[in-house]
Amino acid sequence: MPFVIYSILRLGLFAALTLLMHFWAGMEWWFAALISVFAAWGLSYTMLDGPRDAAARYLADRAEARTGRKGLSVGQSEDAAIEDAAQDAAPEPVERNEP
Repeated sequence: MPFVIYSILRLGLFAALTLLMHFWAGMEWWFAALISVFAAWGLSYTMLDGPRDAAARYLADRAEARTGRKGLSVGQSEDAAIEDAAQDAAPEPVERNEP
């Protein structure tokens, strides 16, 4: 949820800057949007550090919860276990000593 909140805040900042530059500064809408992209990027980096950190922690926690043993996902862990069992059950290769 923090990721959604951070995204909404960034979009709101972009929209507010675009409207401000279009109506107050009298810029064309496409030029106001272009300038607002860079202005919103810079302002969101400096002003929204709390929500950005919360979103990053949320995503990191989700990624950690998805991983099982040895940093593998649940499906990858099951595949690794099956491969390990098949390798253990395979017969040992026979060495030939040819002259």
